[in-house]
Amino acid sequence: MKKLLIPVDFSGPSDNAATFAADLANSRAYDEIILAANLYVPIFEQIIPSPDLLQVTTADIQQKKKQIREQLEALKQEIMNRLTRNSVVRFIISDLPLVRAILQQVRDENPALVIIGSNNYGATDDSMLGRQLIELAKVIPVPVLIVPPKSSYRVVDDILVAGEFKSLACMDPLKILGKMSQGRHPRLLLLNVDASRGNLLADVSSATKDAISDLLKGFDYTLYNLADKDILQGVLTFSDDKGVQLIIALPGRHSFLYHLTHQNIQHGILLNAQKPVLILK
Repeated sequence: MKKLLIPVDFSGPSDNAATFAADLANSRAYDEIILAANLYVPIFEQIIPSPDLLQVTTADIQQKKKQIREQLEALKQEIMNRLTRNSVVRFIISDLPLVRAILQQVRDENPALVIIGSNNYGATDDSMLGRQLIELAKVIPVPVLIVPPKSSYRVVDDILVAGEFKSLACMDPLKILGKMSQGRHPRLLLLNVDASRGNLLADVSSATKDAISDLLKGFDYTLYNLADKDILQGVLTFSDDKGVQLIIALPGRHSFLYHLTHQNIQHGILLNAQKPVLILK
């Protein structure tokens, strides 16, 4: 059973990610959509009054949980109304801290994909999930799709795959593209980056090119070198110039994100208002 897990906090970016998930399920035949909400109250807030002499009680927590459940029921109904196939929609409420909660849900549910909405510059509706996006994307052990708040689902014809293609060691993650395509092969733009050399790239070796050709049989692909020291901005500019619908980041040290700081990645994701980014694992 193919599952989508969507952490939600009922913000604009979160609601957009849920809508995106419904449209993706319609197009890519996912069997189940799981909405995951979080209600974590630290124990000291329950036993120590605040400076205003306010103290969180059991009744307060139950009331908040009831409110979250009602919001989840409403969101579940919206998604079901949007679905054109018989996908199951259900929800989970966790009382663990956010990152632990999502990791537990991934272990229990084994989703094929986790979808998280990102924040954006100029947006009036900030998402708690968006503020912890980088931490979540790094630790979640399955592919993570980051959906910008202005992004809506589109059939993907052109994909930008950005990463270090300088050695055969980075080829294995490309195997997942064949599994994800489900017989429909979009065009791939393979963008070779090399942050360790200031992006002063030498050409990809012939052995690596042969390995790529063998792994991507059936795909129409083109290999490019990115000659831009500002790698993140270079990747985003390249994606705009080529009109791709999706950016894929290879996992681990072969990712174009690997050599960047937390602030650089967050900055880039906030600048990226239109295109989803899929982080492979």
